Amino acid sequence: MYTTLDTNEDAWESIRYLDVYDNRAVAKGGCNNGEFWELCFYDLSSPGEVTELAGSYYGGYNSLWGDKAVWFTMQQDGDYYDVKGYDFASSELFYVTQDEETQLDPRIQENTVVYMDLRFGDSHFAGNWNHAAIFAYDLVTHETTQVTSGEWIATYPDVYDGIVVWGDYRDCANPNNIGIYSCVEIWGYNLATGTEFQITNLPGRAKQTPRIWGDKVFVDMAKSTGGSAIFMFDLPDGAK
Repeated sequence: MYTTLDTNEDAWESIRYLDVYDNRAVAKGGCNNGEFWELCFYDLSSPGEVTELAGSYYGGYNSLWGDKAVWFTMQQDGDYYDVKGYDFASSELFYVTQDEETQLDPRIQENTVVYMDLRFGDSHFAGNWNHAAIFAYDLVTHETTQVTSGEWIATYPDVYDGIVVWGDYRDCANPNNIGIYSCVEIWGYNLATGTEFQITNLPGRAKQTPRIWGDKVFVDMAKSTGGSAIFMFDLPDGAK
């Protein structure tokens, strides 16, 4: 048995980058004719009910927590991307970043938004992401914390209970080459204590897209026998 959320058969593009929290879901595309990459909200308590939150070229890499959704969006000139959000409680759009640099791939938990920032390199959305760094933004205090140095690539962050995790290229022969995955390890950072720590140490096993929940970190990692699978790691002692 299944329920179809997207009932708009004439929508310009099918839904992508779906995230769910409680009775809400957000996705890129699928809710309006003639629009491209619009940000769509699905009410799970009313299957088939969908609302456009923002128009064309919004809705990339959505993340939803509580009353807030975040995503990255193309600026009007098309050269840069910002992280933007929507507050369901106030029905208002808000910016997490707003400058002439590219910020990508946000994730939100409670009042913390983490994202990847390309300000230290010469890359862009579809580039090699050289010197990509991880930043965290507090929606209450409006303070921004630089989590990684930008000396090497750090990608695909996630956050839970003040712990930030990401894919880290520091051990690669060329730590600013996004195309090499076998040297990537997963690292973490405690926003409260300022402590950085390594989560995985498995050279030669490609790793991508870490996700954290509680004291567990889930990683898309290559298997020793070929192919890939989702692996679970404990946070190291002292991480919290």
